[in-house]
Amino acid sequence: MIEMVIEQRRRNLGGSFEVGRVLPFARRRMVGPFIFFDHIGPIDLAPGIDRSRMRVRGSALALLI
Repeated sequence: MIEMVIEQRRRNLGGSFEVGRVLPFARRRMVGPFIFFDHIGPIDLAPGIDRSRMRVRGSALALLI
């Protein structure tokens, strides 16, 4: 049984890099405010864009491919 569908909200992470953010979500408070679940991509980066500033920080599961 599906209890709730959470639509992604567009969030800018710097420059023109946007993600679709699902968590945190106000009506799902059992998930902490510092847990992020983002949809990233597909994305084509133009030559010359500094990719070194796009590192994923965190020690847990940070990126699902």
